[in-house]
Amino acid sequence: RSALAKGSRVIFTVDRLQLIEQTAEVFDKAGLEFGIIQGINERMNISAQLQLASVQTLTRRSTLPEVDLIINDECHVSYKGLTKLMDGYYKGVKVLGLSATPFSSGLGKIYDDLIVVETTSNLIEKGYLSEFVAYGPVPADLKGVKKQAGDYNQKELAERVNKTKIIGDVVTTWLKRGDNRQTLCFAVNVNHSKAIVHEFKANGVTAEHMDAYTEPEDRAEILSRYESGETKILSNCGITTKGFDSPNTDCLILARPTLSLSLHIQMLGR
Repeated sequence: RSALAKGSRVIFTVDRLQLIEQTAEVFDKAGLEFGIIQGINERMNISAQLQLASVQTLTRRSTLPEVDLIINDECHVSYKGLTKLMDGYYKGVKVLGLSATPFSSGLGKIYDDLIVVETTSNLIEKGYLSEFVAYGPVPADLKGVKKQAGDYNQKELAERVNKTKIIGDVVTTWLKRGDNRQTLCFAVNVNHSKAIVHEFKANGVTAEHMDAYTEPEDRAEILSRYESGETKILSNCGITTKGFDSPNTDCLILARPTLSLSLHIQMLGR
């Protein structure tokens, strides 16, 4: 807002459709006028002083807006196309990256400084974030599961945890500890997520699954049912891991073991 007040042109980038919709809603509530650069979007307005852009669309456009400030959301996910724009067409433009998990290798080659605005504990003390109680399970036997790109191999991990007994324990534990709360469940892959949903339903709990292949219209309806409380458990694979805001959620199931501190924190941040 302060940049706009100075007459600066600003572009705010996000890396997924869900974040376009969510950020647009936040901008609208803040009374900001903006255009959207994302596929064929009805809110496209290239002359707007503020642009909300999908990274994927922005890096494919031949005609780009002139800007004075770039704000990259979820900047720990580095896209070569965006970095290339920052080093080329937008060279010399001020860039601000936002992240709750600035742990990705190579960020220091893109950004000049790290500014720690707040800590999680301070934000909890000030009432901006929720206090929490964590329950740890008896760990699944992951001995021998190969590692890939700093985390467990997804296929082998799914085979190890997508078992009737383990999924049954997830549901039994939620029935004991979940207090019937609105719950996000993080699964390893699509089949694992669907199996968890099936088991919850078998125990009389309303649950739905969502993944990258869920149609936008269906996704909107699923999220609406979840936010209204009609659906109690929303299980997913990679959709609500980062950037997803759901104030109605007050329970998380981390059914996806991980070696990645960044992924772990992103799941907890919902």
